[in-house]
Amino acid sequence: MVEFANQGLKQEKKKVFIIEGGAGSGKSVVLFEIFRQLQHAVLNNESSSLY
Repeated sequence: MVEFANQGLKQEKKKVFIIEGGAGSGKSVVLFEIFRQLQHAVLNNESSSLY
């Protein structure tokens, strides 16, 4: 996911990541984990394009 975000920042063409699923399927859990990974990547690397 971090690589997906980094690529999106470097490319002119924008990308979309869609999380689909019914109620109770874990969409919020997946979204929380994505944000956790991005935050962890940024906090540990000030030279990251996500910083």
